Amino acid sequence: MGNFKSLILCAGLIAGMASAASGASIQNGSFEQGVFNPPANETVSLAVGSTTMPGWEVIGDTIGWFGPGHPWGNLMPSDGDYFLDLTDYLPGTPYGGVKQTIATVIGTIYEVTFDLGSSTTYGTAAGIQAQAAGTTQDYAANNTGQTNLWESQSFTFTAVDSATVLSLIGIAGVTYAGLDNVAISAVGTVPVPASILLMLGALGGLGAVVQRRVKPV
Repeated sequence: MGNFKSLILCAGLIAGMASAASGASIQNGSFEQGVFNPPANETVSLAVGSTTMPGWEVIGDTIGWFGPGHPWGNLMPSDGDYFLDLTDYLPGTPYGGVKQTIATVIGTIYEVTFDLGSSTTYGTAAGIQAQAAGTTQDYAANNTGQTNLWESQSFTFTAVDSATVLSLIGIAGVTYAGLDNVAISAVGTVPVPASILLMLGALGGLGAVVQRRVKPV
């Protein structure tokens, strides 16, 4: 009887995954937090491995962290006072990026949103690649003439573990590829296969029969 109850409990947990919701969140999504100590031009160059910005680790190559007093007046953040340039100061490749480990629920579908910045002054071929849970997608700016354009992008993945690494890295840009306003939300769950639902129904019915036949002690 004890093993049967355990089986019913496990089946219930499996079924519960179909409706699980997660309060997953991005820490420091607009890069407002951290010790911002620029040597010049209100810009900090962060090397690979840097964790100066809480929640984030720099990957790929050096990136630029821009503050509110930088001298490139036509480049402004999309949210808050700070933003990233994934090209740093050098034109073209290699590009840098950032990654963050997020608490997730297995089987939950998540949508990540972020803003991609581009400028005709610094070359409009800005691009970012998003990666999480084995899913990869590339994004390119659609800038036809603005000196400070931020475009909202969205990226969807399904969690396969209780912790998921999200990475955003530059893939295009002459001397500028902006990143700002990163956020995440749960948007659904992977449907439970019909075969499992049928099994759960059968187990439930069997449990009712067993309970009727067992005499109280």
